Amino acid sequence: MVLWAYRTAVQESSQRTPAVLMFGKELCTLMDLVIGSPPEPKIAGGPELDNFRRLKDRLSTVHQLATEALEEAGALQKRTYDTRANRPTLRPGDRVWVFCPQRKRGFSPKRTHHWQGPGEILDQVLEVVFSHC
Repeated sequence: MVLWAYRTAVQESSQRTPAVLMFGKELCTLMDLVIGSPPEPKIAGGPELDNFRRLKDRLSTVHQLATEALEEAGALQKRTYDTRANRPTLRPGDRVWVFCPQRKRGFSPKRTHHWQGPGEILDQVLEVVFSHC
């Protein structure tokens, strides 16, 4: 929290925050996410302005590339997970054990049986939800 306060405070010598100089933009707060990003800082002309713009463009490009890479990695992870995922193969009439985690007073949870059954599947309510007796 102390470092965040330092990095977001305008420095007297540079007239900018260390975050702007280092990252090319102000650090976001929770309030920034709610009401939007802060206005772009005003910089006097000269080579300082060119450096700032180049840094901002470079960071914007890097951010865009990182976002695209994360989206591709997420899609690959989903495909990999989905190839190994199995749909339930239960049908009405199948016999199953039912998990009922009830705690009984005076008994150790380690030695309590949480499974009841066998029960019988009556109907498939949703894709992975079944009614049983």
